[in-house]
Amino acid sequence: MRIKNLVPAAAGVAALVANMVFNFALLAVLYQVMVPDELKAQGVMAAIGKQPGLHLSLGIANSVLAYQAGAKQIDRAVTLINLGARLQVLESETDLSYERLLRLYKEVAGKSPSKGQLPFSTDWFMTWQPNIHASLFLNIHEYLNKSSEIDEIDVVIKAYQLYLEQTQTQGLEALLSVTRAWRLVKFIDNSEITLKPSTTFKVENFSYDAGKPDGDNASFNLVKGGLRSVTGLLGKRNKEKFAMKTPSATIGIRGTTFFLEYLTGKGDLDASPGLEPGLHVHVSAGGISIVNSAGEFRYDPGQFGFIRDDKTRPVKMFTNPGMQFTPPASFGDAAILTP
Repeated sequence: MRIKNLVPAAAGVAALVANMVFNFALLAVLYQVMVPDELKAQGVMAAIGKQPGLHLSLGIANSVLAYQAGAKQIDRAVTLINLGARLQVLESETDLSYERLLRLYKEVAGKSPSKGQLPFSTDWFMTWQPNIHASLFLNIHEYLNKSSEIDEIDVVIKAYQLYLEQTQTQGLEALLSVTRAWRLVKFIDNSEITLKPSTTFKVENFSYDAGKPDGDNASFNLVKGGLRSVTGLLGKRNKEKFAMKTPSATIGIRGTTFFLEYLTGKGDLDASPGLEPGLHVHVSAGGISIVNSAGEFRYDPGQFGFIRDDKTRPVKMFTNPGMQFTPPASFGDAAILTP
């Protein structure tokens, strides 16, 4: 079925969703009315298990959540395709399979996606006119990132749409494609920082010019959650200009791929099971330095570590205490972590 043929069915889909949402609300009412107080005290699942009449409503509620998640992924992919994103961007930023994305791309764009790798040369951004366009986009992106609570890729989409509006209003040609905008946010020195779900992470400062190494600066802050950092051109030529702050210590690099996970101990979501509150580290390649009020400590490839707080010396380990980091395969072939 082609996308254009789906439009007449929109009203029917909307009615279906409205009906499912109604049933989800109905489940909450039924739970209050049909379940005795003594069963409620045993917990929701235990109570529902002893009230068979609620199983159907529970199934409807689960269907609503699954439908909403799938619809959001498709809507996001369609928006990116309409903006001109390449297939690699769709693979990275949605949970849809490659085959489904390929079919969707052909339906929306009316042609097969372009072949080849993503452009990541930094030279393009360094000529004066593209640099101005990139700066405009980044300022819009930074404002939206600070003022709204939406997924990172949705920030990129909205920032790019506003960038297009600005260029059209001024009668200018848009020089920045959505794929270049996506790559720009992923750092123009070709470095990568991949975040686990439920992670709070801040880019405090990032400055890179291929022809001006004296101006290099990369300062990040991991507030909570986990990440994988892969060093780019900045970190390779100016290691001392890179700093990753955490509540327990500041991380420096020596040409590195490393993993961090900081747990607050207060309802951490999507955390590696069994880890204690504090900072957990692992070096996959290169090396890192860990600095806090207890001193400076170095870690080499294959080593794990734990730093409880900013006054505690790190504990060095040679086996994984339970750190997990397994992003989707579309995120690339960089290292992963399994217990």
